[in-house]
Amino acid sequence: MKFALYILLTFAMAMTVIAQAKPTTAADYEGTLQYAVRETNAAFPFIFTVVTKRYELGKLVSTQTDIAERQAQGIERETTLLKKGQKTLYSYSIQVGFDNQTYCSSDGKVWKGPQQYVCPGPTGSNLTMLYGARDPMKIEYSVMEKDLNGKPVKVYRKYAVYLAQSDKDKYEYEEEIATIDDRGFFISVVNTEGTLAPKTITLTRSQTWDFATKFKPVVAPK
Repeated sequence: MKFALYILLTFAMAMTVIAQAKPTTAADYEGTLQYAVRETNAAFPFIFTVVTKRYELGKLVSTQTDIAERQAQGIERETTLLKKGQKTLYSYSIQVGFDNQTYCSSDGKVWKGPQQYVCPGPTGSNLTMLYGARDPMKIEYSVMEKDLNGKPVKVYRKYAVYLAQSDKDKYEYEEEIATIDDRGFFISVVNTEGTLAPKTITLTRSQTWDFATKFKPVVAPK
């Protein structure tokens, strides 16, 4: 009975959110997020956290957490941990400027560098996967105003449906939900990817910006 009541309450809350959301244009959405990217990432210092979860057949297979303590442009301390199965792998990076001022470590104690290049991730690779842009079959933009911890925020949502690249009988979806404060700064951005019919999540990525938590000054390792 309690479980059924919880389902009903959850559904009611979801309907309330949907009812409050209003359609908006691609220009409004993209312009707002571009402004937020530019202004938020220039407001040092802050802690930027990204949590990426990957799923296969509906089951969680890996969680990667990236925590970057950004003191100024080109000056930051980054910790990355990857949980996959029973293993947890780490990588560390300290950047104290541009041009050969990056240090790398796999344990946070023994450092290599300085060097010019980005440090390898927990698996030892620094490769970045790049995908070409796809034309969506359907795309929706909306915005909702609400209070978060007593302060006004706007929640922007983008929802797109694509024809699957690997299976022409399946559809894929991407959802992006960005919460932005009254200054136009990001609070969080949550991306979800998956397939439809039935709806199955393949990836979630949560990005958050923390301007309140203090951290130690970023200096070159000794």
